Order: sequence, then C-alpha cells, then structure tokens
Amino acid sequence: MLKHWGIMMAALAGAVWVTAASTPVEFGIFSPVQFPGSETTPVKGFRLNLCYTYNPAVYGIDLGVINNAKTVGGFAAGAMNAVHAMYGVQAGVYNRIGYSQDLEPVESSGVQLGWTNDVQTAFTGLQAGVANLGGTVAGVQIGLANSVESASESGWTLQIGFLNFNDDGYWPIMPLIGWSSGIQIIETVEVTESVVVDADGAVIEDEETVEVSAEVE
Repeated sequence: MLKHWGIMMAALAGAVWVTAASTPVEFGIFSPVQFPGSETTPVKGFRLNLCYTYNPAVYGIDLGVINNAKTVGGFAAGAMNAVHAMYGVQAGVYNRIGYSQDLEPVESSGVQLGWTNDVQTAFTGLQAGVANLGGTVAGVQIGLANSVESASESGWTLQIGFLNFNDDGYWPIMPLIGWSSGIQIIETVEVTESVVVDADGAVIEDEETVEVSAEVE
C-alpha cells in the first residue's frame, strides 16, 4: 500500500515539475503531440521531433524536421529551424530568426549554416550558405548571394559572395566582396565667423570659418 502511494506521489510530483517549470527531455511528433512536456513547456536539455514541435524556449540540443521555438540557446539542426531569438548555432536547409512581426525585435547572435539563412532582426555573427538574408547584421556573410538591409551601428559587416547587397555599404551592390563599417557621416555644418573691431582698432569679436562633421559609430 505504501509502495503504491509512493509511486503515485512521485509521478504526480514529476508531472507538476515538468508542466510548471521545464523538462530536460522532450520527444514530439506534431505539436501538441509531445511528451513529457507541452507547447507551453520550456526544454532545458534535449528535444527531438519527428515532424514539427513548438516550445517557448529550448536550451541545449534541438534535433528534428521542423524545429520551432520562441527562443533557442545552443545547437539546433533540422530541415527548418524557425525561432524569434537565437543564441548559438542553427544548421539546416532553411534557418529563420525573427519569424513574427507581432513580437518585439530581439538581437540574436551566433552561427547560421544552411541553404538559406534568413534574419529579420538584428544579428551578430556568421551566416554561411547559398543565400544569406539579413536585417541588421554585424559580422560575416559567406554565400552565393548575400543581402543586408541596414548596417549595424555597433560593428562592421563583411560579405563574401558572387553578389553582395548592402544598402548602407560603400556601394549598394558589390561583386565578390561587400563591406560596411557601421560609421557614417550624418551631417557636415559650415560655420562662418568674422572679426569685428572698434574705432580704435581693438578686436571686439574674432570669428573664423570652420567645418564640423558629426559621425556615429
């Protein structure tokens, strides 16, 4: 009798722990068919899915066909990896960061390795694939075609590929090598000053012409 009660209490405690906090391991087929967690349970450890699985967060190793989470920290490998924020490595055919316009943009960092790497938010790190698409990128893009919508104000962007597109680069379209430093001259102001003297020849006001350039880095 006591043995049965002990088993029941342990199972109940385990279920509460997995549901309320997180699960170290999760196996999924197609959300919401996933065990022992659910679509609202973070995974801290290892997640494996046979088709498609969603969790609010995955920290650790994420393997499957379509891996979907709001936040991923660690290593994710699959045919498709779709997250809102990523800190680590994505390896797949299609990798996407910043999948929802309804969520507040979050800066991500790490490495994307795949056929197509797509970043819709600010990203720091490396993108390597056939096509690399970036929102605001600080780091390196290596691929057949590379694209950056805007240069990062906090760092440089290097593009190596057949065609490189960067609206904030030294040239918007560059073959082979593209570059932007994150430093832009935003305003040049010319101030004209003069010298004013009184009847005795004493200088009342001494002014000169100067050119002031403001830069952001």
